[in-house]
Amino acid sequence: MAGGTLYLVATPIGNLGDVTLRALDVLRAVPLIAAEDTRISRRLLARHAIATRMTSYHAQSDAGRAAQLLDHLRGGLDLALVTDAGTPSVSDPGMDLAAAWAGEGGRVEAIPGASAVLAAVVASGIAGPRWAFEGFLPRSGRERKERLTRLAADERGAVLFEAPGRLLATLRDLVAACGPDRPGAVCRELTKLHEQVLRGSLAGLVAAMPRCRRERRSPPPALSGAGHRAGHPVTGPRPPGGGSFLAPLTPLGRGIVMGAVGLSVAAMVLHWLLHADDTLVFVVAACGILGLAWVVGLATERLGAIAGPQVGGILNATFGNIAELIIAFFALQAGLLDVVRASLVGSIIGNLLLVLGASVLVGGLRHGTQRFDARVAGSNAALLVLAAAGMLVPAIFAITAGHPSNGRLQEESVIVAAVLIVGYVLSLVWQFTNPDRTLGGHEPSTGHEGPAWTGRTAVAVLLVAAGLLAVTSEILVASIEPFVATVGLSAFFVGVVLVPTIGNLAEHLVAIQLAARNKMEFAMAVSYGSSLQVALFVAPLLVIVAALIGQPLTLVFRPLEVVAVGVAVGISALVALDGESNWLEGALLVLVYLILAGSFFELPG
Repeated sequence: MAGGTLYLVATPIGNLGDVTLRALDVLRAVPLIAAEDTRISRRLLARHAIATRMTSYHAQSDAGRAAQLLDHLRGGLDLALVTDAGTPSVSDPGMDLAAAWAGEGGRVEAIPGASAVLAAVVASGIAGPRWAFEGFLPRSGRERKERLTRLAADERGAVLFEAPGRLLATLRDLVAACGPDRPGAVCRELTKLHEQVLRGSLAGLVAAMPRCRRERRSPPPALSGAGHRAGHPVTGPRPPGGGSFLAPLTPLGRGIVMGAVGLSVAAMVLHWLLHADDTLVFVVAACGILGLAWVVGLATERLGAIAGPQVGGILNATFGNIAELIIAFFALQAGLLDVVRASLVGSIIGNLLLVLGASVLVGGLRHGTQRFDARVAGSNAALLVLAAAGMLVPAIFAITAGHPSNGRLQEESVIVAAVLIVGYVLSLVWQFTNPDRTLGGHEPSTGHEGPAWTGRTAVAVLLVAAGLLAVTSEILVASIEPFVATVGLSAFFVGVVLVPTIGNLAEHLVAIQLAARNKMEFAMAVSYGSSLQVALFVAPLLVIVAALIGQPLTLVFRPLEVVAVGVAVGISALVALDGESNWLEGALLVLVYLILAGSFFELPG
């Protein structure tokens, strides 16, 4: 039949120099490239000055994406399909696309090159002259047991793929099915700078896993045949710090953790034992919270990486603003309602103007114009409009109702808060059921899996850090009023500028680092996601909690606060809707934040 050619192009597993000249010729010639990970593929294209248009196509893509690609081919246009780890069709939906096009009589042409399977067979040294590729095993159930039983009896070697979070469980299942002495190998980071091949008995590999750093994509374990002799024992240096939970961290990371714990303990001693000056207590507690919020973020990232994207998304949604939520809760208990409302406004405008602006500015200066999915950014902007309405409507209600009682204002605020939470839950459902249509959702989040902790260690770190965070936040809130009286700042300014910065600085720095690495879509996901969490979840939750504990907190904000949120939502939406950003837009966002911060500073307390 007439139509375009579907090229299955093998691209480098790790080192970009491993690509073939023929592959580069094809990538230059086709009008469209479908990539499993557009960030990694874009890096390859940039290295070789290839400007071909690219779209994402991976295991989480909906059926409509495959239909679009087939229509492209039916129109007589060629298409190149690439993956982020060797030859397409092994661990991505390329096989289905190739089968569908071939079934219609279309031409499918493979461009040989890098292959994780062959690299693992050669590097393991145990697969033998005859081996079989098993791919990913079924995750559970009878089919998985049957496959494991067949592997145990097969005389050939076998190559399997497995995800990092399930690698240890799969090795244990292999021990149970094939016996502890069966030779095996785990091959990771193939062809990269830190390539690692662990060889030994299956039992030895299980023992070695907890002290090995797990990457997002684990290249395939190799398993010898049933009659193969035992391989070499697993050896290798232990990571710095022995078995300590600090071992997987960088020296800077270990310093931050120990410093955060030390500052938190120091704040407790200064506040409860020494009754030190409240300004000193405020500063020490604030510094401790900065570090503890970072530790909570690490533990949450790690648990998300282990549990998978769905549970990880829930964890991030729950703990993304935990520091700010805890601080606001204690301020609410203390009756500092202006500080609570100001901190909510400050977090929203800080993320949309200062953090997003700094990210766009840094990314633009380093990479020029950066691109992202305008449709997804637009849906986030629509959610922020809902949040702005949740602040504007109660304020207008307070004016038009003619000085209503606090009871009526709180009832109206609770109703609005319930609606906002419903909107937040619906946004989470949409995010988890349509990962391709969320910021960063159509591209794997490589490099954000947290330290190589076990699940149990990550839970323990999260609980301890959250406990210290709660105690330190209570101390911080108790010292706000004396601090305000000493330094001459208004409680409103402390709430709208200082408190959000203290609670979210670690997350802010992450967004800027992502933009500096040319990951603008992920940087926007951090900025928009944090703002949405505060506006649609944290603020409404605090209003409902306030009603339960007898505090008259409402969603009736000052006119300047409402205007500030409206301006932040509007200008950030204008920046996002065209799908492109540059350093000038980032600078303008930061300047708008400085204008608002100056007004907050001059506003009477």
